[in-house]
Amino acid sequence: MLSASDRRRRILDAAEALFTAKGYGDTSMDDIAKACGMSKKTLYAVFADKATLFSSLIADNEAFPILAYEGGQAVADTRAALTDVLSGLVDFILMPRQVAMTRLAICETLHAPELSQQFFTAALDRGEGYLRDALTRVFPAWNARTIQPLLPIIVGAALGGLQLRALVEPGKLPDRRTRRRNIALCVAMVWPLLSRPPGAAD
Repeated sequence: MLSASDRRRRILDAAEALFTAKGYGDTSMDDIAKACGMSKKTLYAVFADKATLFSSLIADNEAFPILAYEGGQAVADTRAALTDVLSGLVDFILMPRQVAMTRLAICETLHAPELSQQFFTAALDRGEGYLRDALTRVFPAWNARTIQPLLPIIVGAALGGLQLRALVEPGKLPDRRTRRRNIALCVAMVWPLLSRPPGAAD
């Protein structure tokens, strides 16, 4: 007999597979119940409706890589640390599951705008939070307030067109060499700025 956590996991996995294959709008709770081998009564006992299930999928998304840089400790090679931080960010965003969920949220914008907005708000908050925490640990002269305006620029530079390409060309994720080339270019632009205190960068 499945535990409550295993039952929930099976439902989420089945729903994600159906949502990404058929779309949120074209997937019914009956479809999900059949896919996970459960009755609709059992499904509704875990998730009140399809919107709640989708919201749980968003919240269930994988966490960003564990930060290796503790606050208060000087980082010997900040350039290498910046490369590590951006590599973690880019690799996470370009994970097959992340790309599939992002594509789904874009496709459902017209049919379920509130759910798409929820996904993108959560993704943005998660990404910026990871990057803000990591960069302020590596470059302690910067704090959450001073680093915030730079975050969208840094993310855009690190990704370049890689995310867009992954979204419009299913099954063709950028290879490691292409990702590292983008990151190296971003580091070359951003590291000199972050290596100086915010006031000195003006």
